[in-house]
Amino acid sequence: MERKWTLWLLPLFVAGPVACGGGGGAEGDEYAEAIPSEEMLALSFQDEGSVSSALAGDETAGQALVGEPSQFQAHARKVAEGLNALFQKTFDGVHLLMDTTVPEEKKFLGRTCKVWEGDGLKAHWQLSSCRSVGQGKAGAFDFLLRGRPLDSTSDGDYLPVLAGYGVRLPPHEGHRRGVGKVGFNFDHLAALTGDAVGGRLGVAYRAAGRARQLVIGLDGVTGPNLTDPLRGIYRYFHVIGQGGRFSFVGVGDYVGTDVDGKLVPGHDDVDEFGRAVMGWRTDGSARTVVMACGGTVDQVRGHAACVRVAQCWDANAHITFQDVFGQDGDPITWEQVQCPSIPLPVDDQVPGESDIEPPPGTQTDTGAPMGDEPPLMPEFE
Repeated sequence: MERKWTLWLLPLFVAGPVACGGGGGAEGDEYAEAIPSEEMLALSFQDEGSVSSALAGDETAGQALVGEPSQFQAHARKVAEGLNALFQKTFDGVHLLMDTTVPEEKKFLGRTCKVWEGDGLKAHWQLSSCRSVGQGKAGAFDFLLRGRPLDSTSDGDYLPVLAGYGVRLPPHEGHRRGVGKVGFNFDHLAALTGDAVGGRLGVAYRAAGRARQLVIGLDGVTGPNLTDPLRGIYRYFHVIGQGGRFSFVGVGDYVGTDVDGKLVPGHDDVDEFGRAVMGWRTDGSARTVVMACGGTVDQVRGHAACVRVAQCWDANAHITFQDVFGQDGDPITWEQVQCPSIPLPVDDQVPGESDIEPPPGTQTDTGAPMGDEPPLMPEFE
């Protein structure tokens, strides 16, 4: 697949003298392919790799009306695009280093490793991939991307940017597949490159057959289109040909009031804290539920409170159904005509209170919060 480079990404790894001897390449290399690709981690909302029409609408002001674009999908789109930009930014540098340097095979503590190394504009970079000995998985590789200032020759000055372990799985319809964990330290990336990114992010991933599952832990993550730091646990599940589900937590403007002062889906420039889940079909239609707390909800109720905001939209991201339900009590009543069934239900998948904080597992190299590896799902894989 042809890889296109944008100018704002190139400063991460612009190879110096090493590039002149380049051409190491990585395709078909088990050491390289054990490292997950950005496509395997991407939050895409249609089959493999592109943003669907369900995330292509515009934000609207005031009460959200049936037939208008959904404010919720705009918020979900912003979150997904921001995380994808961070993944892309880091992996473009990995690809460029692999494509412009020849790896050196080394032995380390009895393990065989491949190491790609070269100078960038602002830092010296080193990427290593070694056969794993401690993950309890056949075919696992440990990988580490780290950088140090150009004027340094000390290993003690290296800062880890990306680290983890991965196992290659059989490809599916030309798309790479694998399972493992990867951590990112964007504070270190910013220190080495000057880029406006920050925080730590951990992804436990499983991409197998038709299915991709991600458990994403975030601790103060900022980057393109992400000016408010992201924190907590996000969960993503996608099945090719069917659809998927994305749950996340964060601040957003989810509710407003109508002329009678009643809570309605929409927005009024007053933010609520939301625990949200979106389930979509491959055609782009979706069902969503947000547990919205504080903000306008508190103002209307007169005390600390939460409500459930349910919404559906069609393949053009236009609202077809919406309503506000209490925090507990009766189940959500979906209008079957306006809300077609979805492959992965959302009613009982709203993130819990425990998802507000990052997972407790912390990766040694990057300090990234790391959740458990997603389980095998044979019915989808």
